[in-house]
Amino acid sequence: MNYSRWIRKTFPQVNDTSHELIENYIVEAKENTKLFREFIKVVGFLLIVLPFNLYLNYITQGSIFSLLFIVLSFTSFGVGSFVALYFEQRLIKNHLKKIIIKKHSTCEHEI
Repeated sequence: MNYSRWIRKTFPQVNDTSHELIENYIVEAKENTKLFREFIKVVGFLLIVLPFNLYLNYITQGSIFSLLFIVLSFTSFGVGSFVALYFEQRLIKNHLKKIIIKKHSTCEHEI
């Protein structure tokens, strides 16, 4: 996702801010949320992909060579990845909001 474009569209007060400073905000948000984002990926895998694949294996009685089994397995990985990506982007956006509000509200009070 292009967070720089999202920031400029969501927060018009940062349009005069340099591109490097906005990239620093994005790097800071990604670094501060890295551990929690990995946790979300693991939990998403454990709650979505793994139970669905175990249930699918139970239904097909272990015949893993079925085309339907393979398609549904890949679909579950796709859905799990999409859910993890969605929550990862929301987490980064929320952290970016906090960073921008904190940095730009202090700048306005200093002026």
